[in-house]
Amino acid sequence: MCYHLYRSSVSNNKIFRNSDIFKNIIRDRVRFLSENQFIIGDNAYPLYMWCITPYIDISNLQAHHLHFNKRHTQTRQVIERSFLHFYLAALYVSNTLI
Repeated sequence: MCYHLYRSSVSNNKIFRNSDIFKNIIRDRVRFLSENQFIIGDNAYPLYMWCITPYIDISNLQAHHLHFNKRHTQTRQVIERSFLHFYLAALYVSNTLI
C-alpha cells in the first residue's frame, strides 16, 4: 500500500490504522461496508469482523486453515496486482499528458 504522506519504510498496518477509511469504518461500519463486504489484510493488519487476516500460527493449523490461508493469499495477490496495474496506467496517462 502506497500513501503519499508516508515513507516507503512505514508498515502497511500503520498506514491503514491512520487512514481515513479505517477511522470511518471504526466510527460507522455500515455506512462504508455492507454486512457482506470485507477488507482483506495481511497478517500485520488488525483482525476485525470486517478485516479478514490469515491464520498466523502455521505450525498448528489444520487442513481447512491452510486452505483458507492459500485462498486468502491468492485473493490478496489479485487485488495487489490490480492496484499495480491501475497505478501504472495512471502513471502512463499522466506522463503522456505532460
